[in-house]
Amino acid sequence: MEEDAEYLKLPLEDRCVHKLWKARLHGYEECIKYFPTITDEKSPEFSKFAALMKKFVMDSNAVAQEKALEAVLVFAENAHIAPRTATDVASGIVAKALGGARRGTLEKAEAVLLMYC
Repeated sequence: MEEDAEYLKLPLEDRCVHKLWKARLHGYEECIKYFPTITDEKSPEFSKFAALMKKFVMDSNAVAQEKALEAVLVFAENAHIAPRTATDVASGIVAKALGGARRGTLEKAEAVLLMYC
């Protein structure tokens, strides 16, 4: 339980790549709220997360992966640099998300791919 509270103190980008899936899930949920609040689509804040987008879509936990796909979709809707991540995101989705058994994961994966088209 102590370890659970510790990840809340980490920066958002560190929570998104944490070893605990609950920490990553929390990070993705925070990204979903945070990305739309960045008023400048060219903000360097988006650059912090651009390199993490492939890791988001390839999350090893199914619940966290579904939320990660939602976060990637919000990123793509708000970040000017999102097209630069298209190749990595698409390959990650093909490798990890399209074969998933969760319907929500498949729907979100399709939505992300369509956003990048």
